[in-house]
Amino acid sequence: MGLAAAKDQCDRLVAEAHQALAAFGVKADMLRATADFVARRDR
Repeated sequence: MGLAAAKDQCDRLVAEAHQALAAFGVKADMLRATADFVARRDR
């Protein structure tokens, strides 16, 4: 594999990792918001 191809593959992997982390972050924010809502409702 050439250097350019290796760099392209690396860039693709980094982009995919960023997308996965962003999606996970959104889910975590939704869970936190739901937990906050439930905690406030129970008071």
